[in-house]
Amino acid sequence: FSLILMFCPETWTWSQPEVSGTPPAPRGRHSAVLYNRRLHVFGGYGQANAVYGDLNTLDLGTLSWNLNYFRTSGSCTVQNQ
Repeated sequence: FSLILMFCPETWTWSQPEVSGTPPAPRGRHSAVLYNRRLHVFGGYGQANAVYGDLNTLDLGTLSWNLNYFRTSGSCTVQNQ
């Protein structure tokens, strides 16, 4: 996540903007959603079997990363009703 590339469909060109803040650690099997010009990245798995429960947000207006939530232990469960 430290390398951000932006595509301009009008000119068909890529650029690498300067991004501030601390990006999330490298991960796979995460969830991401774009909402209100913000890219939200939740959870995932990292190196050495690390399990992430954090929510990081990239504000596309200011191009800055923010850590919104971090869970250090415990688990989430969903119960069918």
